[in-house]
Amino acid sequence: MKYKLGRCQLPKLRKSRGLTQQQLGDLVGMSRKRISDYERDRRSMSLETAILISGALGCDVKELYELVEVDN
Repeated sequence: MKYKLGRCQLPKLRKSRGLTQQQLGDLVGMSRKRISDYERDRRSMSLETAILISGALGCDVKELYELVEVDN
């Protein structure tokens, strides 16, 4: 089975923890704009960034994106 990244789930996860984009950015050492770019799917997170953000949010790294199954 193969997968590709779907939509970023960061807005939902961030808001459920009561954080603004600026607050999350401050927690992980990134700008609010960078967080916004991830949330609007303008940019994909590297694995390192996804691990950092999932740690700050207290979630599994797999929760940050929808996984879309693709045909072989």
